[in-house]
Amino acid sequence: KVLTQGHWDTERAVSRMVLRPPPPRPLAVAGQGHGWRAEQLTSFDDFEALRIHLEPGAAYRPPQHCYGLMMGIRGRLRAGDWQLAAEQAWLLPRGCRHALQALPSAEAEAEAESGAIGLLAVPAT
Repeated sequence: KVLTQGHWDTERAVSRMVLRPPPPRPLAVAGQGHGWRAEQLTSFDDFEALRIHLEPGAAYRPPQHCYGLMMGIRGRLRAGDWQLAAEQAWLLPRGCRHALQALPSAEAEAEAESGAIGLLAVPAT
């Protein structure tokens, strides 16, 4: 059972609510190179998360000193013989020497978008 105060006016409170989110803040760029950019999504005591943007043909090498979790967001990624699509994930072993590359896709060409985006979570250093 939920108890409320007798003077509480729900209709008045709802009319004052602001449901518009604040404008998004730009993310800090954690690194960039030819055809790739890594943005810092978050950094906690135990891990950090990066959003990796890759143009077709560009290569990004994840840190080799630790393991990681790579999740596909848009497009398709390749590392060695493995491919990763949106909503799929890889566990990257420590010392993984494969570069991540964006693969061309028919969907990307139809949407006038190219490249790929992935999320990389690694232990905090």
